[in-house]
Amino acid sequence: MLLGGGLILGAVAGALLPAREGVAGAALLVAFIGGAIAFIARPSKFLGRALPGVALGCAFLQGIRLGPLGWGMGFGAIVLFAIAFLLYRKRGPHRGPCDTCPDREKRPACRGFAPILKRERALQRLSGRLIAQELARKGPDLGPQ
Repeated sequence: MLLGGGLILGAVAGALLPAREGVAGAALLVAFIGGAIAFIARPSKFLGRALPGVALGCAFLQGIRLGPLGWGMGFGAIVLFAIAFLLYRKRGPHRGPCDTCPDREKRPACRGFAPILKRERALQRLSGRLIAQELARKGPDLGPQ
């Protein structure tokens, strides 16, 4: 939500600001640094999602507006977004306890994550049952028919 809003806000800012290489380059640099900080440390959601989103949206639109000279910056913004997306998918969401959480020592989850984990486990059980039913109905060979 914050990343998407940041991308839209950045695209609007990129459209409203005068098209300059410096603006696109600075926005790309901010996006790279903000994204790197989000992967290394756990900053606030604003700094880890919205700020890189705004910078990426601005860098992309500025690059497109600059013509052939800036298309590399626009393409760089797309590549940076794709790399960050793939790295996030590989790493997954951070489920560690918060520093100030009173339930920090509770396992498997504190009060904040317990409902999420309960829904995830229910979905896993349901999908497992549906897959097992389909396998029993069609047999073990689910190749092209």
